[in-house]
Amino acid sequence: MTNPTAATRIDRPAGRLEMLATAFFLLPIAVLGTAVFSIMVTGLSLAVLWIGIPVAMTLIYFTRHLTDMHRLWFGSRYGVRIARPYRELPDTPGFGGHFKRFLALLADPQTWRDQAWLLINATVGVAILSTIVAIFAAGMGALSLFVWFAWLPEGTELTAFGIPGFMTVHDTTTAMTFGIPAGVSYLAIWWVVTPYLIRAHAHLARVLLGDRQPVLAQRVDRMAEMLAN
Repeated sequence: MTNPTAATRIDRPAGRLEMLATAFFLLPIAVLGTAVFSIMVTGLSLAVLWIGIPVAMTLIYFTRHLTDMHRLWFGSRYGVRIARPYRELPDTPGFGGHFKRFLALLADPQTWRDQAWLLINATVGVAILSTIVAIFAAGMGALSLFVWFAWLPEGTELTAFGIPGFMTVHDTTTAMTFGIPAGVSYLAIWWVVTPYLIRAHAHLARVLLGDRQPVLAQRVDRMAEMLAN
């Protein structure tokens, strides 16, 4: 059974600075995904010894909370609706119930799509988020170059793109002459591309975290369940 639960409207559209803050916030979480995936694999390998079952279940639930946060955030701030297509778990008490829920978690295709998302988010996602942060940092660094250039060792020279003789900065005057236009250019690029990069990240999440089943098929399933009950 599917459980689509996500924002269908934008509660408050995010501005550029909030998008930057989002990138700062989600970047370490994306990197953390590789550790979560590795421990998850270790837990599953120890499941035959029973000790791995609670470890694997804990990490599966943790991953679901993590993905739910992304679903809510992308839906309420960026208008990218992501369904929550997890199957219902058996509600059986006792140790046997825990084991049945563990098997149900492993049988749920979305569990494995979540794990795939952890790895893809740690690579493609990190690249997208890092680009947002890096362009902004480059713009602010170039814009303030005339301020901090004086603190560099005497005789320091900076060249644009590493090309000798091309926009060489060797004092505060040249730092202001070249730094301010370069900084403005970087920030202009950041202003334009950031919404596209953030939405690309959100759509990447929707591909793996959303419901692959058509809406019509969902309705048929729900009608069948209602008739069965």
